[in-house]
Amino acid sequence: MKGFLIFLFSICTVMATPLNAQNTQKSDEQLCIDLSGDEAIAACTRAIDSHTLAQANQANAYYNRGCEYRTKDEFDLAIADFTEAIRLDPSLSTAYNNRALSHFEKGEYDRALPDYEKALQLDPKHTNSYYGLGNLYRAKAEYSKAIENYTKTLELNPNFTLAYINRGNTYTDMGAFDTAIADYKDAIRTKPTHAYAPLLIAVAKMHKGDNAIADELGDEAKALPDGWPMPVLQFYMGKLNVDGLIAASKDPDAKTQQAHFCEMYYYLGEWQLFNGQRLKGIDSLKQAKANCTPNYFEDDSVKAELKRLGQR
Repeated sequence: MKGFLIFLFSICTVMATPLNAQNTQKSDEQLCIDLSGDEAIAACTRAIDSHTLAQANQANAYYNRGCEYRTKDEFDLAIADFTEAIRLDPSLSTAYNNRALSHFEKGEYDRALPDYEKALQLDPKHTNSYYGLGNLYRAKAEYSKAIENYTKTLELNPNFTLAYINRGNTYTDMGAFDTAIADYKDAIRTKPTHAYAPLLIAVAKMHKGDNAIADELGDEAKALPDGWPMPVLQFYMGKLNVDGLIAASKDPDAKTQQAHFCEMYYYLGEWQLFNGQRLKGIDSLKQAKANCTPNYFEDDSVKAELKRLGQR
C-alpha cells in the first residue's frame, strides 16, 4: 500500500493454508502466501495452474494473487481473481471486500456497493467493509451515510486512525469544522506520527478564519518523520515558498509524483484561498483534481471545495 495514499484502504489479509510440518521445501502455494509483488503473482499462478489444490486452497490462491494485482493498481486483473475466488468459496468475505475496493479504486461506486454489503452479510463485524462503505458514501457526497459507516467502524475498532481521518474529512466537507478537528485530534491520539492530521486541522482552522497555524504545526511536526508530506508542513509553517514546495513535490517515479501533486496542490490551494489568493487557489485545486484519483482522500476534498466555490 502506498504510504501517501488516501490512507483510505485496507491491505489484503493473506489467506493461508496450514503447511505440513515435515515438508521443509516451500511449495508454490506457500510462496504465493510468503512472497510479494511479481514473485508472489508468479508463485500463485504456478500453484493455480498445477490443478493440485483443494477447492478452498485454490480460492485462497486466486484471492492472494488478486491482492497482489490490486497492490500494483491492476484492478481488472484483481477483480477477475477475486471473482474466481468467490466462485470457488462463496463464504470468502474478504474477497467481496477487496473486489469492492478494486471497483472503488476504478471509480465504479455502484459496483462496489453490493460487494461491501455482501461482505457484511457474511461477516457483520467486518471493520474494513464498514470503512469502505464510509469512503464510498463520502465519494458519492452522501455524507450522513458516510458518517454512519465511519462511526460503526470506530465502534468496532476505536483505534482505527484512518476512520477518524476520513470521518473528519467528511465533517470538513459538510462545514462542521469543530467536529472535524476533534476527529483529527483523535487520529493523532491513536497515531501521533500521522503526518496528515496536523495539515487537516490547519485546513479546518483556515475555514474557520484562523490563519495562525504555524506555531501549532511546528509543535506537531516535532513528532513526525522526515519525507513526504513534510514539505507541505514546512510550507504551512512558512519555511518553504511555493516554488520550493513544487520542487519538493517532484519525483522521478511518475506515479509517486502524481500522488504528491494531488496532495500538494490541494493543500496549496486551500492556503491560497484563505490568504487572499482566490484565483490562484482555484487554479491549484483544479491542478489537484487533474492529479487525484479515487484512492486519495484529497480527491473528494478537492471536489467538495470546488463545488463550494461554484467551480467544476
